[in-house]
Amino acid sequence: MWGRVRRTVESYREQAQASAADLATIISACTLIWQSITSRRAAWDAEEQLLNSTVKQYQDALDLTQSRFQGGLSSEVEVQQAKTQLDTTRALAI
Repeated sequence: MWGRVRRTVESYREQAQASAADLATIISACTLIWQSITSRRAAWDAEEQLLNSTVKQYQDALDLTQSRFQGGLSSEVEVQQAKTQLDTTRALAI
């Protein structure tokens, strides 16, 4: 009788150890997923900041080109190129 109890206890102990190992594997996988998500989010944030900064710079360039066009120092083609560049970058930012 005591041998059967001992084997049952050993069996439960082994099952508990296996469950603990499974839990450790799951926690490890969740940690890797979380790290991936946070690093990807940081990259997205950096890209968004870069695009927003670029849009502002292209807007400034367009404003300057339009002023130069009104003063006769730039052509309409240059204004259209600046607008296209700005519109393309705005579309990427969206």
